Amino acid sequence: MAIPRPYLVGESEDIFGWRWGYAFMPRMPGLQLADPDVLARLSETDRHSIAASLGYCLADMHKIPAATSGTFDVHSGGIQPFSEGWTAWCVSNVRQLLTTSQMHSARTNDADATWVERVIELGRAAIDAPFAPSVILRNFKEANVTVERSGASWSVVGVFDLMESCYGDGEMAVCRQAAHYLEEDESLARTFLGAYCRRRPFRSGAAERLSVYMLLDRLLIWEYYQRPGNILESMKGKSLKAWATPYLEPFSDA
Repeated sequence: MAIPRPYLVGESEDIFGWRWGYAFMPRMPGLQLADPDVLARLSETDRHSIAASLGYCLADMHKIPAATSGTFDVHSGGIQPFSEGWTAWCVSNVRQLLTTSQMHSARTNDADATWVERVIELGRAAIDAPFAPSVILRNFKEANVTVERSGASWSVVGVFDLMESCYGDGEMAVCRQAAHYLEEDESLARTFLGAYCRRRPFRSGAAERLSVYMLLDRLLIWEYYQRPGNILESMKGKSLKAWATPYLEPFSDA
């Protein structure tokens, strides 16, 4: 499978004027799925085969162990461990995104905050359960992979966009693509998660743990679109709990 190497990051606004910087990388082989015209040409069978291939690919990534949970240190080329540990890092990120969302607008209310704390309370022990750390591509999704057909099935042949990546419990990485499939077709989400679990079954306590992981993922999206001028049409008139709950519900049987 191809990876973006070398991956050259630029932070200057001089060339493109982009505030958040940019990256240069080799072109990946295969079909790029970010193009809606490409997706429109795929059959339902193709889409489910691709969803399964994403699940298998992600599970295989998580078989490669990391030394510890943390972030990549570009200077040392190693992992900088989370000083507070994995569970505390997850919880603190959820709470920070909640607080920031509340600062943006009243759409994130006190009832939302109470609900968030309840999700954390129910999931904390499951997050604490021992696991073998691996790389987590938190932005792993169809739009950030390339695929190829081999006979009647598809496989992932390239992965890119390493933004938000870290090291920790690999189960977290299923959230972004699961959320995208839930927005489009719940059966694709089931195919994706089912394929992942056939290669790497979820550990005990997955329902509670994945609820916190998905909440963290959704809060990243929610907080961004609560910023002035950023609100999405699908979020208008909804509280955080009302908007995010449908993404957590599929994990109740995990």
